[in-house]
Amino acid sequence: MFRCEMEFDIYYPMYVQARLCEREGESDEALEIYMDILRSYVPSGTVYYERPAIILERAGEYDNAIRICDMAIMRIQAGLFNADTEDSEKRKARLIRKRAKQKTQDR
Repeated sequence: MFRCEMEFDIYYPMYVQARLCEREGESDEALEIYMDILRSYVPSGTVYYERPAIILERAGEYDNAIRICDMAIMRIQAGLFNADTEDSEKRKARLIRKRAKQKTQDR
C-alpha cells in the first residue's frame, strides 16, 4: 500500500468525524479536527480545505480562512493533489473583500 493510501485511511475517518461534529453544531471541535488533518497530512481533495475555511469565514476569522485558501492553492499548484485552484481563488477573493469591509466597519 502506498503511503498516501495509508494516510487517507487515517485522515478520512477524521474528516467524517469532523463533518459529524459540524452537523451537530460543534463547529469548534470540527475545526480542530480539520486543522489537525491539514497540519499532519496533505489531504488530496479540496473539501479538506473548504470545510475549515467555511467555518472560519462564518466566525469572521477571515485571515485564518485566507491562509487555508492559500494552503490549498499552493498544494494544488505544487501538484500534491489533482484539482483546480479556481474555487479556492474565488473564496480567497471573497474573504479579502469581507476582511476589508470588516476593517472599515471597525474604525
